[in-house]
Amino acid sequence: MGIPTVALPHGHSTKLNLIRSKQVEQALADNNGKLPFANRDSFDAYVFCANYHRDVIVGNSTMSGNNVEVWGSARFSREWLHVLYRIAPQVQLPALNGAQQHRVLFFLPKWHNMVDRSATISLLHALGKLANIQLVISGHVRGDDTQLSASETTEIAALPSVVFAPQGANSVSLIRESNALIDVDSSIAFDAVQLGKLYIRPKYLQDAAVRTVYDQFGGALQAMTQDEVVSALSAQELPVVSVPDAFRLAVIGDEASNISQQYVLRLRQFMQQ
Repeated sequence: MGIPTVALPHGHSTKLNLIRSKQVEQALADNNGKLPFANRDSFDAYVFCANYHRDVIVGNSTMSGNNVEVWGSARFSREWLHVLYRIAPQVQLPALNGAQQHRVLFFLPKWHNMVDRSATISLLHALGKLANIQLVISGHVRGDDTQLSASETTEIAALPSVVFAPQGANSVSLIRESNALIDVDSSIAFDAVQLGKLYIRPKYLQDAAVRTVYDQFGGALQAMTQDEVVSALSAQELPVVSVPDAFRLAVIGDEASNISQQYVLRLRQFMQQ
């Protein structure tokens, strides 16, 4: 039909290298050391948000890279966040009690991404006992990857500061209602960074082989121990983490050019070819 097809990114990646989980290792073993992405060559253009993500995927897969382009991240650009956080649905959370100063959102990690589950549960227990915060716990949108066991849920739910996010609650709505975010490696943390909220990445929970944009560019409080996380959230005033311009340029793109509009212009160019 002669209609150009362009694959656009629906999210983003925080990783500077490939997470060699059991699933990834098996895929590599089954395909001569490469991820089987050759079908991505069928698009007229395959778009990445950032150079580092392009390099990781093209360098470790069977896609040729001949049709690859980098357009920046429309999803995490501040012009879109301004709209998104205005239109996101309301979420009902308990009001902070008299002793609580901060609402802290904790997104459960995807366990298969080389995350220390027992250390994560230990951190949840420690934070759930802090009197000065309300700890809101939410699973990943792909819930099977992040589920707590029944016994873990029962024990954590009994802690005085813990609230479980309503089932199906929108992640954007939860971030909007929170003062701080704790997350291991999901790109949703870019929202918190862009909005100027405290983002704590408990780096010690993930295998040391995993490298992220926060290792290279900053933008997060990268805690190396449980005590460091607890100390940061026990303070009367939450820590302030600066976000370097280099972070935004490498991760989000050139926001001065209005990234969303650049997507529109580039797609129009494809239609005119």
